[in-house]
Amino acid sequence: MVWFWLSCALQPEVPPAAPPQAPLLDPAQLRRPEPKAADADEAWRTRPLRFTHHGRCRMRCRKFDQVEVRQLLEEGRWVPERTRLDGRCPSHAVEGVTRDGQNARMVFAACETETRLVTAIDLDTEHACNCD
Repeated sequence: MVWFWLSCALQPEVPPAAPPQAPLLDPAQLRRPEPKAADADEAWRTRPLRFTHHGRCRMRCRKFDQVEVRQLLEEGRWVPERTRLDGRCPSHAVEGVTRDGQNARMVFAACETETRLVTAIDLDTEHACNCD
């Protein structure tokens, strides 16, 4: 018993472990990455939205509503390889999942004063559609 008490008494006191500290971030990590040239001006995401005749028809065929279109416009992932600069207004493809779970791609024309819905695509389901 005395041996146990002496061995405990002679043990060095170990300080409690310090809580882990979060690693310091490099200031470059805090900056938003530089956008690619075609997406440099993301103002097209906030301009007034107009639904073209073709865009409305595709929305009906593929069961998208205006709320889902606006959601994708604001929150969707821009797909640079599907961007086209050859028309009057550059067109940008945006992909994401709608509130009802559809995997969608929508194409928006980024015009000077407004953004236009060009088409809406359900990436998982083929819908019969006649929008001529």
